[in-house]
Amino acid sequence: MGGKKKGKGDKKKKEKVADEEDFSTRDLLTYYKKYCKELEVQPFKTLEAKLTELAEENGNLSQILINEKIGEFGARALFNALRAVK
Repeated sequence: MGGKKKGKGDKKKKEKVADEEDFSTRDLLTYYKKYCKELEVQPFKTLEAKLTELAEENGNLSQILINEKIGEFGARALFNALRAVK
């Protein structure tokens, strides 16, 4: 059996996806602040600064490294924000 041939529609889909802007970092920052406020916990300043910097530059977050204790509610706020971003 032969392989699947790519049609012209596949190329158009890739071009359309490349043209769209990615606001996931900005959305993550927004949700993170929201959930920290709801859980009455202070946002992790280093993470907030990094997300703010990336959002201003339209960059993307590739990994998160936290070297300090953020506590149960801080972790909950972060993971709820990560789940909320699409």
